[in-house]
Amino acid sequence: MRNVREDVQERPDDAVFRIGTALTSSIVAGAALGAVKATWSNIKITKAGGRSSALLQVVKVMGDYAATFGSAGAAFAAGDVSIPTNHLP
Repeated sequence: MRNVREDVQERPDDAVFRIGTALTSSIVAGAALGAVKATWSNIKITKAGGRSSALLQVVKVMGDYAATFGSAGAAFAAGDVSIPTNHLP
């Protein structure tokens, strides 16, 4: 068991870490939202493709949302990191 009085290691606060964590969390959130969207949408199961084509359509919807949210999160974090805040009053 860990000693609660032990010093906790702090997370690195560099730009790459902040952008990477924003990208990762945004991708996860986008994939979850894409899964919800794919669940609520009407994806047809064709006889030629079977269930695998329906699964691929769901994965495509999830990937689209993950890419959109991931790029937005990374762009926000990059802008946040690039603007210095130490000179603001």
